[in-house]
Amino acid sequence: MNDMKLVLLVLIMITFFSSCSTSNQEKALIKNNYNNEQQTLQSCEASSFTDQFSFPTGLNGYFDLDEGIKCSKIVSKPCLIYFSAFSSVESRKVEMNLLLNKENQSFINNEFVFVSLIKDAKMRLPKKYQVISNLKKDTIQLYGEKSKYQQESKFKSNEHPAFYIIGSNEKILTKPYFYDLSIPLFKQFLNEGVLKYEKLLKE
Repeated sequence: MNDMKLVLLVLIMITFFSSCSTSNQEKALIKNNYNNEQQTLQSCEASSFTDQFSFPTGLNGYFDLDEGIKCSKIVSKPCLIYFSAFSSVESRKVEMNLLLNKENQSFINNEFVFVSLIKDAKMRLPKKYQVISNLKKDTIQLYGEKSKYQQESKFKSNEHPAFYIIGSNEKILTKPYFYDLSIPLFKQFLNEGVLKYEKLLKE
């Protein structure tokens, strides 16, 4: 009987220490991910327009494409560019299902420089952010109009919600990801972008 109690006591102790070890590993992983995110943020300039717009909770990044590309070059990470619209129901669904997913958020914050561009934002741009359209030769003064122009001129599309992955050299690395709420497909898209970028760095 005493032997049985001893065996049970040993099993309980093994289970306890195993759970502590797993917990410590998880804490170390979380800490490492946090440090990677902080390194990206501290290496680059602060994001503009954070007083006007906000990211889905848990994500960090930029609301200006040029700032995102500049940061991408500094930290040697690809840019994940997200085109959306305030008025788009599909955009909200994408954010709820894909961008608020904790695993996706951790992967995006660690492996990419995230850029969010809102195509129907009516904010008037400060002069230094205004651009001259190559298409109409006029000055684009509104944030949303600039976002539309950047998607049409760089990616030859006006569809949203839409994700694009580009390298620090601004070359497109993968096919775009349009409206699809499949988490596995979105993860596959992200992974492909990282692999293509790593391959590019080795060339």
